[in-house]
Amino acid sequence: MSITANDEFRMPPEILFQILVLLFAGLVAGFLAGLFGVGGGIVIVPALYALFRWMEVSANSAISIAVGTSLVTLLPTACSSLRAHYKLGNVNKSILLWIAPSILIGAIIASSLVVAQFGRLLLFVFSGVLLLVACITIVRTYRITPVVERYTKTAEPTLNGVLNKVMASIAGFLIGLSSSLAGVGGGATGVPVLLGLGLRTHAAIGTASSFGVLVALPSIIALLLFSYSPADAPWGCWKQVYIPGLVVLSFCTVLVAPYGARLGKKISEKRLKVLFASLLFVVGARLLVSSFMFPV
Repeated sequence: MSITANDEFRMPPEILFQILVLLFAGLVAGFLAGLFGVGGGIVIVPALYALFRWMEVSANSAISIAVGTSLVTLLPTACSSLRAHYKLGNVNKSILLWIAPSILIGAIIASSLVVAQFGRLLLFVFSGVLLLVACITIVRTYRITPVVERYTKTAEPTLNGVLNKVMASIAGFLIGLSSSLAGVGGGATGVPVLLGLGLRTHAAIGTASSFGVLVALPSIIALLLFSYSPADAPWGCWKQVYIPGLVVLSFCTVLVAPYGARLGKKISEKRLKVLFASLLFVVGARLLVSSFMFPV
């Protein structure tokens, strides 16, 4: 049987499918990172988890590698999104400088759990965080704004008083902890917190885009130093990072994140909140079901 030139260069269907999934996930994740200030993990983690399960990787290994790859991809994505929002004047520097250390501490503690590959815990935390934030966002969108928020919701609010600073630090710690466990950039939980601190929606999204950098750095260091590749890891996996996915996802997310940020600037605050909550609810509900079906 003769082999033609076309046969030699024909891409296997399964490889083509993987590339298409990664391209689609990267473009959507990058756009949403710019639009909502999230790190893209709310798209990347479910997409990679589904792809690895299709490749017959065990559920525990699939979610561990998905979260690990998402955390590494998070750094260039967050940097691109933060740069775009900073140019648009959406970043509140005073609040960011105060809350950043507690986010770092939470991310460092959570990194040890990611490295330990607690698959069911990672999936449950990820879905639970998304659903909680979706509910909080919807409630905040349609209820009457309290008096304290009427006077504090300005373009550049600052943290005044010891209690406010302590609460902001605790919130920052929880943001870093949950975001690192879930493999997301901190925008999912950070945006509602910043809204509660008095920022307008666009400023909250822009400031939360920086949280991805704070979450990614300690997580990446922990993954590179202490993680290991699961026995059934797919080809191209180094430790808990899927290298082909990292390359494609990073390129796509960095490319389109600025476009999402520009579009978000044109959308009304209420509509932006509803779109944000709807996205979180759909993804969170889907993964919550998966966490209960997770094999023991």
